[in-house]
Amino acid sequence: MAINIDTEEKSLSIGNFLTLQKRGRVTHRYQNFYLHRTIYLNSTDWYAFLPFGFSGITVNSDGAGVSASLILPNNTISRNWADQAIKEQWIGNVKVLLLDPDKTGNISDDYGQLSEYTGQIASGSWNDTKVSLNMNTILDSVGSDFPQRRLTQALIGDIPVSNNVRLQ
Repeated sequence: MAINIDTEEKSLSIGNFLTLQKRGRVTHRYQNFYLHRTIYLNSTDWYAFLPFGFSGITVNSDGAGVSASLILPNNTISRNWADQAIKEQWIGNVKVLLLDPDKTGNISDDYGQLSEYTGQIASGSWNDTKVSLNMNTILDSVGSDFPQRRLTQALIGDIPVSNNVRLQ
């Protein structure tokens, strides 16, 4: 049931709900709106508070390059967690919802889901203040391939470490 914000005098806000899966099993659920609270979405799934940002989706003109980023505060816990997510190829799902800021506890997505993004945690970086995790889409729109693999020794054997490579 969507709210008509033009006719109702109600304050609505935008919040993100993040679900992370490892090997097909949900391992973490977080929301970034209700401070220091665990929220039940649609009476079924609980989401703990985590201060994170979701950059949204960027797409170039031909539909390729679909990606999004999760931004976390930089500390030892988030760096170790990010490293594990990248190495184990976690799958993330982010729902962007309109929320009633006055309601807590058991909420529903009755006010409207603005978007939903699912992607594999593919890479990351950090600086003094933040950890950034890049999420690639499950399917590449150009090649219809599954997420691109990183070249590793386990996949292709010895990897050249200089630009002095000769083909024979």
